[in-house]
Amino acid sequence: MIKPLDKAIILNTAEIKLKEYCLYKLPIDLISLLEKKKISLYPKDIHTDGVSGMLIRIDNDYCIVYSTYYQNPGFERFSIAHELGHYFLDDHPYINIDGLHKSDAGFVSQDRYEQEADIFASGLLMPEDLFKDHMGNYPLGLDGIIGMAELCQTSLTATAIRYVELISRPIIIILSTNGIINFCLVSEKIRFMKNKEIPQKGWPIPPNTASSELAKNQNRILNREKITMASDLSDWIESERSRDALEEVIGLGRYKKILTVISI
Repeated sequence: MIKPLDKAIILNTAEIKLKEYCLYKLPIDLISLLEKKKISLYPKDIHTDGVSGMLIRIDNDYCIVYSTYYQNPGFERFSIAHELGHYFLDDHPYINIDGLHKSDAGFVSQDRYEQEADIFASGLLMPEDLFKDHMGNYPLGLDGIIGMAELCQTSLTATAIRYVELISRPIIIILSTNGIINFCLVSEKIRFMKNKEIPQKGWPIPPNTASSELAKNQNRILNREKITMASDLSDWIESERSRDALEEVIGLGRYKKILTVISI
């Protein structure tokens, strides 16, 4: 787990780079940043699964190769920004050796360097002040996340994580696969509730929820269908009393995952 101070330093580094190269505007112009650093960019074959990206060094030349398998431009941009994290962060070893580094971007790796590169990518594509400036232009919840993802040109998952980090309202996001929770993140308003138990990785999705309904049909997930259902916070979090909530879920296409957003 990245320490909070370390995370703040990484996010600040990303913001400094944007301002240094006069790119502090949404959506972030990654191509201009690559051109300024003379880093070449190549897509992987669309039919090839595997790593999200690679940072390659030969002598003093660098290039980034990124996955197109998921057909998700937002994830592709995040993967490129992740490799730039390896490039810009001072103590990452990949910058100083010839050869290639293969990455798993998208908050799925437990490796310290991969986590740091994900944080850098989030800060590079969704700087805190710019993100907060635009959050109020969209409705609370899933539609707000979708709106910010379109504005920032980022994946729904990465945008949802940044959204819950910065929102001042009680929000929960859950990513799940085949009815099992991959991770759960809560906003600060939820975090400070008393006598609660947050859903954990590996727990099953609660029955009789919109998430469990969507999980039953892979075609609906592949087609990125959305379901909205009135809910109760106690369906998801053990708490002292019930609270009305809104559960919004969306399939994430070829990822075969579901994003759940619960707002109070």
